[in-house]
Amino acid sequence: MTATVTITFVIGHAIIMYLVKYRARYGRWFVSSTVGFIPALKHGAFSSHFRNNVERTDDEYRGEPTEVALQRIADEADVEPTGERLRETQFSSERKRMTVLVDDGAVTAYMKGAPEVVLDRCNTIRKDGETHELTDDERQEILDQTESFAGDALRVLGFASKAIDDPSAEPDQIEDEMVFLGLQGMLDPPREGVEAAIDDCQSAGVRTVLATGDNLTTAEAVGEQVGLDPDGAVTGSDIDDQSDDQFTSTVEDIDVFARVTPDHKVRLLNALQDNGHTVVMTGDGVNDAPALTQADVGVAMGERGTDVARQASDMILRDDNFATIRDAIREGRGIFENVRKFVNYLVSTNTGEVLVVFLGVLLGSLLFPAQFSGTSQALILTPILILWINLVADTLPALALGADPHADGLMDQPPRPPDEGVINTRVLVSILTIATLLAVTGLGLFFYALDTTGSLLRAQSLLFTFIVVVELIRIQVIRSRYDQPLRSNRWLVGAIGVSLLVHITVLYTPLHDVFQVVPLTLVEWGLIAAGFVVFLLLNVVVSASNNRLFESRT
Repeated sequence: MTATVTITFVIGHAIIMYLVKYRARYGRWFVSSTVGFIPALKHGAFSSHFRNNVERTDDEYRGEPTEVALQRIADEADVEPTGERLRETQFSSERKRMTVLVDDGAVTAYMKGAPEVVLDRCNTIRKDGETHELTDDERQEILDQTESFAGDALRVLGFASKAIDDPSAEPDQIEDEMVFLGLQGMLDPPREGVEAAIDDCQSAGVRTVLATGDNLTTAEAVGEQVGLDPDGAVTGSDIDDQSDDQFTSTVEDIDVFARVTPDHKVRLLNALQDNGHTVVMTGDGVNDAPALTQADVGVAMGERGTDVARQASDMILRDDNFATIRDAIREGRGIFENVRKFVNYLVSTNTGEVLVVFLGVLLGSLLFPAQFSGTSQALILTPILILWINLVADTLPALALGADPHADGLMDQPPRPPDEGVINTRVLVSILTIATLLAVTGLGLFFYALDTTGSLLRAQSLLFTFIVVVELIRIQVIRSRYDQPLRSNRWLVGAIGVSLLVHITVLYTPLHDVFQVVPLTLVEWGLIAAGFVVFLLLNVVVSASNNRLFESRT
C-alpha cells in the first residue's frame, strides 16, 4: 500500500515538485573570446528594459528575477537603453525565447532565451565589432560554453539581434536569420537551508522532485547542490518519447526533470498520482496554473507569484522558501499528534467514567442489594461529582495539551496512511483498555471501602478522588509515548496543579457538603495510592502488549 501526504496534516508519502524559478539576485556575464561583451550586455539590457518588468528606486530593484539580473548588470556597466518599444513577442515555455522591437533611430529586434533555441535562429555572429557568418565550429564552441556554465549551476541565456525593415512582419519572420551576440550565466545559489530542508523531508518520507525549464546540465548541478540525485535526469523531450506506462514507471526513480513545459508538468503530476502519491506542486507563473489546479495541494509563491498562480493554488507560500514547506509539515504533524493526545485523553477517561457508573450499579445491585435496591441515592457517582470531574479534572489539562511542544523526531517518522483518522486502531485499543482498567481498579476501591466502612458516602468520596488523580496522571502516561517530560509543558503543569488544589479544596473545606463528599483520611489516601499503583502496572503491561501487537503489523 502506498500512503499519501497533505501539506498540513501529513498522511503518507508525498512528492513535492519544486518548480525552480531562480531568484537571480546576481547577474554575471560569461562570454568566450568569440563573443563581444559590450554588445551582448547592451542588447541584454535592451531586451530587459523594454519589457518594462523592472522598477528601480535608488539601489532597490523590483520585478521578474531574470529581468532584474539583466538590469542590474547593465546598470553596473553604465549601459542605459533608449528608444521606443514597438511590440513584443512574449516568452513561453514552448518557445523558450522572447523578442522586443525597439525604435532607437532604426527598428531593431532584440531576442533572449534558451541558448540552443536562440542559436538555432541565428545565421551570423558579431565578433570583434564585425558581423560574419556563424560557422559550425563557432556554434559548437557556444554550445560547449553553455554546457560549461550550466555545469557550474548557472542559468544561461543567449542573446541575438537583427535590424528590421518591416515591424509588422510575423514573429517567426522577425526571429529568423538573427545575429548572435553572447551568453549570460546567472549565478543564484539555493537559499540557505534548502538542502537541510530537503534532507528533513526525505527523512519524513516526503520525496522532493525538481522540475525546471532550464537545461539539463544546470538542472543536474542545482539538484546536486540541494541534495537531490541527478543520476538519470531527463528532459522534456525524453518525456515526449515515452508512453504513459513507461513514464509512470520512470518517475519513481528520477528526481530531476529539465526543459519541461506546462504540459510536461501536468503529465509528470498525473504519473505521480497514478502511482498512488499525493502531489504538492509549487509554482509562480501563469503557465504553472494547470499543474497547480490539478495537484492535490497547489502552492503558489507569495513574493513573485502571479495573480493567476495564486488563484489556481490551494495555499500561498508567503516567503517563497522551500524550508517553510518543511516547517509546515513539521507543524502539521505536531498539531495532529496534539489533537490525537487530546482525543485519546478525553475519550478514554470519559469512557472509563461511563463504565464505572454502568458496571458499578450492576455489580452493586448484586453485591450490596441493601444499599442499591429501591433507593435513588444508591449511585456510584452523583451527577454533581461527574460534572465536577468533567469540568475541572478533564477540561483544564486537556486544554493545556493544545500548547504541548512538538515531540522530537516528528520528521523521522514514516507518514501515516491516507485513510487513517485521529482515532486509529491503536488509539481505539488504548482507549478501551485504559477505560476498562480505570473501571476495574476504581470499582475495586469503591466496593472495598463500601464493604469495610458501610458508608456509601465515604466510598463515593474515595472513588471520586481516585478518578481525579488517575485522570490527571493519565495525561502524562499518554505523553510519555512521545518521550515528553512533564516539565516540557508549563501550562500542563499549571493545569494539573490547579485541578489538584481545587479538588483538595472541595474535600477539606465546607464545600464538601455541597458536593456531598467527606474528607479522606491518610489510610484512604494510601488506598488510593495502592489502587493507582495497580492501575499503572496494568497500564504498563497493556501498553507493552499493544506496542508488540502494532509494531508487528508494520
